[in-house]
Amino acid sequence: MLGKKILKLRKTHGLSQEQLGELINVTRQTISNWELNETSPNPEQLKLLSKVFNIGTDELLDNDIQNVLENKIINTENLAKKHLKISKIIIITLYFIILFTLIFLTIYLIKIKNYYQDEFVCELNNKTIYVSLLQEEDKSFYIEAFIEENNRHGGIFETYPAGRDLETLFKSLDTLKKYVTTHGGKCSNK
Repeated sequence: MLGKKILKLRKTHGLSQEQLGELINVTRQTISNWELNETSPNPEQLKLLSKVFNIGTDELLDNDIQNVLENKIINTENLAKKHLKISKIIIITLYFIILFTLIFLTIYLIKIKNYYQDEFVCELNNKTIYVSLLQEEDKSFYIEAFIEENNRHGGIFETYPAGRDLETLFKSLDTLKKYVTTHGGKCSNK
């Protein structure tokens, strides 16, 4: 209570009620009423009391602003730590997603390159077929075949559309290889 605080501070500073009243321009009876909590000082009188006792008005009124500020700072720090942890988790997750995507794409492209190299050769019915893969500007895939009879010079070029995506291209290449092998021929990478 404010009255007890004024009483304690007055005695700590060795002041009588009359001396304190003179310092802040009130009567001894006013100081007594404050100490008994019958009345309270107005804001101007609180400022004068805080000057006499050399303390802040918050301390005089037992407004523990320090604890409020400390609690706000602690709460802000805890919130910042949570956000930092969440940010770290998101960054690590994104890092692993990118890493696994790059690993997957690398393995996929290596597999494609090893399985379907740029060129392969098929032998069928006394003919050699040189097969190449092409991709046009519109992203369409084509299979280009140079067919050469083994006992002649020269040959003919033929181009077959193989779709716009790798899956269709692979199916077209598989179909070509199966055709050659089912008709007694064989295919190998160049």
